[in-house]
Amino acid sequence: MGIGSSYISGFKKALENSSDIIFEMDSDLSHDPKEIPNFIKKINDGFDVVIGSRKTKGGKTIDWKWYRKLISFGGNFIGKHIVGINCVDDLTSGYRAYKKEILRRIDFKKIESSGYAFQLEMLVKSIRISSRIDVIPIIFHDRYVGKSKLSKKDIINFFFVALKLRIGLL
Repeated sequence: MGIGSSYISGFKKALENSSDIIFEMDSDLSHDPKEIPNFIKKINDGFDVVIGSRKTKGGKTIDWKWYRKLISFGGNFIGKHIVGINCVDDLTSGYRAYKKEILRRIDFKKIESSGYAFQLEMLVKSIRISSRIDVIPIIFHDRYVGKSKLSKKDIINFFFVALKLRIGLL
C-alpha cells in the first residue's frame, strides 16, 4: 500500500503509547541511529519537528548513483519552487522526529500520498500546524541490500501532490 500507509500505521501505534517523541527512519541503517540524541536535543530545545538533512552543512549522501541524486534534486526543487517551502533544505528526507502533539493534530485520513510524496505532504501539514521546524545534518548511506521501490508513477504523483499542496487542495 506504500510507505506512507506504513508510516501512518506506525504513527498511530506510537500515539497509543506514552511516546512524547515519535521517529521515522529507514530500518536498513541508511539512517544512523546514533543521531537520535541529536534529534531529541532539538525537540527538547523547543522544536516540534526535526528533519535529518543530507543537504545542510555537515550532511551528505554516500554511494548514491547519479539518477538517485537527480531524483532527490528534482523532489527538493519541486517542493521549494512549486509548494514554496523555504524553511527546510531536504524536503524528502525520511529521517524525522515529531513531537507527539504535532502528529495528533494531523488528520491521517486526509493524507493523500502513499509513496515518495508522503514526506512532502507530511512536512507541509506540519508547517501549517507549527513553524517550529529545524534540521540536523545527517550522513545518509545508500542501502546495502535490497533496492528502492520508487517508481515512475511515484515521481509523477509527487509532482501532482506538490501542485495540490500549492493550491490548497491538500
